[in-house]
Amino acid sequence: MANEKPKLDKNFQFQNNVTSLSEDTLNPIINSLVDLMEKPEPQFIQKDTAMNWQIQNPILPAGVFGYETTRRVYKAGIGQNWNDTPYLSMTPINPYVPFPPSQGLHYDSWETIAQISQLISMGNINPHDPHQNPYSIGDQKTITLTNGEQITLEIWGFNHDDKSDGSGKAGITFGMRDLMARARRFNSALLINGWNTSEFRNSTLPTILAVLPNDVASVIKEVTKNSISTGITSGVEPIIQTNDKLFLPAAAELVNVPGVHEALYAQEGHRYEFYRSIATTAQSRIKKSANGTGSEWIWMTRSMSFSPWEHNVVSFSAAGQLTSMQSHLLAGICFGFCV
Repeated sequence: MANEKPKLDKNFQFQNNVTSLSEDTLNPIINSLVDLMEKPEPQFIQKDTAMNWQIQNPILPAGVFGYETTRRVYKAGIGQNWNDTPYLSMTPINPYVPFPPSQGLHYDSWETIAQISQLISMGNINPHDPHQNPYSIGDQKTITLTNGEQITLEIWGFNHDDKSDGSGKAGITFGMRDLMARARRFNSALLINGWNTSEFRNSTLPTILAVLPNDVASVIKEVTKNSISTGITSGVEPIIQTNDKLFLPAAAELVNVPGVHEALYAQEGHRYEFYRSIATTAQSRIKKSANGTGSEWIWMTRSMSFSPWEHNVVSFSAAGQLTSMQSHLLAGICFGFCV
């Protein structure tokens, strides 16, 4: 009797995010695990971290045990992919331990941030479950550019922007808390052709990308952004799609744009969660130059105004109010990107 394999009893708990398996299904798995534990040198164990298992999602063959080193738990192979195979544990496990281990956005490396973003994008982390996602909307992280300038970034949204390679949503969108030290213009001359051909998109942003730290630049995902191509008329304007690593937000990604052109602006995007739930007032949209150490400035979006202000760019005033300004005038820079 001493060598008899244990059977399922009422005290055994099989941890699964969806449901418990039946006794008929569980008993063969338990017996296989007991066989495995009786071997002094198990030959059929594959080991990896929780993150690698989740991302690579290999098929775990029947009779092979997968060991997750992050939480020190097993899965017993039943011929399915890792993510479709339930965990097996003789004691309850905590399914909400974040992976990879996070110390919070402020302290995490950009490699770790990118890994967590990918898991959010894949649906393996619920971005709104604080037990799973170590980050929250509005969390901040300050970086130093290669020219010595500092900028503070904040999380604007989860699974908001579409990756331009067609692989789904980018897990995390970041945007600046305040403004860069130097003001720039949207275009050197009055512009009527919109974001796609603007000097800011084609010259200024590549210059900024070049001074981002390598660990930041290397994890940025190119995303598709919509823009109204021209503001000349008040009719239905064609939408131009661009693939951008760095971008200015559209007006509709920040506020509800009132007036007769509301439906047109809505084609450029919808509000980031940060601007839907946190930065909802003019006061909260006030931005200062030099990463918050300078004066309040007007700052621009990528959205064009309509006739009779077709040469203008939709902007936010120094008081945080929706306004517009001529595209050749200087304004503060508040860009965003995705990882």
